[in-house]
Amino acid sequence: MIEEMNEKHVAQACQIHIEALPDSFLPMLGYDFLKVVYNSILEYNLGFGFVCIKEGKVVGFILACKNTGKLFNDIIKKKWFALILPLLKKIMRSPSLLIRVYETIFYPKKEKSEEIQSELLVIAVDKDYRRSKIGKDLVNYLNARFLQENIYKYSVSVYSTNMHANEFYKSNGFRLERSFTLYDKEFNVYEYELKEKRKTD
Repeated sequence: MIEEMNEKHVAQACQIHIEALPDSFLPMLGYDFLKVVYNSILEYNLGFGFVCIKEGKVVGFILACKNTGKLFNDIIKKKWFALILPLLKKIMRSPSLLIRVYETIFYPKKEKSEEIQSELLVIAVDKDYRRSKIGKDLVNYLNARFLQENIYKYSVSVYSTNMHANEFYKSNGFRLERSFTLYDKEFNVYEYELKEKRKTD
């Protein structure tokens, strides 16, 4: 069963993200940091998500936003106090993370298309439930939500070396548009264009 993501799903979603994508930047900052970010995304009108529930637990989720740059700015401005303690703890253990924090803050400005502001931020599925079309179902729900918001094109970034993720996006209708380097790693940027056109009154 797929339902809209809310605060009660955040803890399990964070754990899935950390286990599924341990090399990604946000999971590297730890559970507490990730939880604040997820709750902030859902709190603001710019972000939304969906979860797949099986046997009473979250087994997959997807998070997206209507304007990545504005969302990042809102989170930093309004949630800096909640973010700073878990962030400092991680930086003290690994000072090199400070450079990645700087890159992340300026990522929306440097790497985002001026035309496309909406973005699929993260999608992850529990390892025991992969290859069961949960990811495809989550994307379909996301597409329907974007249409409700009158948004007809969005992007997603993924490590170029993550072959499974790249194949997933290609097989689900995403089009590879460009690549960029962040955290000294190459990312591919895919775009998805929704076919349904806006209805006129």
